[in-house]
Amino acid sequence: MSRGYEQGRGAGTAATGTIFDVPQPDRRRTALLVAGALLLCLAFLSVALPAFGFARAASKAGVRLGNGPKQIVLPAHEQYGIYVDDTDNSGYSEQCAITDANGREIPLHDPGATFSNSDTETLDIVFNTGSGRLTIDCSISAERVTVKPVPNLKALVIGLALAAALGCAGIVAIVLRFTLRSKRSVPQNASGRPQYPLPLPWPGWYPDPGDRGQLRYWDGTSWTSHVHGP
Repeated sequence: MSRGYEQGRGAGTAATGTIFDVPQPDRRRTALLVAGALLLCLAFLSVALPAFGFARAASKAGVRLGNGPKQIVLPAHEQYGIYVDDTDNSGYSEQCAITDANGREIPLHDPGATFSNSDTETLDIVFNTGSGRLTIDCSISAERVTVKPVPNLKALVIGLALAAALGCAGIVAIVLRFTLRSKRSVPQNASGRPQYPLPLPWPGWYPDPGDRGQLRYWDGTSWTSHVHGP
């Protein structure tokens, strides 16, 4: 908002002006609002996408393995694992081998940090499905052995951290947008220098700008209807 002042001219006239406000667009505040909204959207996506993949992988039932080799078809180039459900907590010994359709052995890895929705189920081995056509031969003395997707816990943690950072930045941008004052433009004179408004006179009786023969009361901001003759 910019403030301007119109000064009347005439002998003995203290003030014949009015105050008016001209709205001015503030691009800084608009940019902060847009940036804040964009950052909050990115924060939501940063946690929503890995969380969706995590929940999708954790909810799949998987393929039950039996004694001896078993040929299965899995989605290509995804992270799968062999889960062992030791219901009676008696412990177990393991020996697994996985080969692809060409007879090449698939590398097996230790899972490290794991997630399971069962108190007795343990993720024992992690592998990449490669082409997807696999032969799995496991001999594990346990009640149930299952092959199913491995939820990506690392991606979920990174997504949560990134969402927290982006969300904080977005909230800061929006708070700044509502706390910054609007930019006020100052009128300029013919030489290009800023021309600031003149101060208004104190309330009182002044020569009437419409009739020099009487006085009119000025309330500090505008003329009133009260007049006083000579």
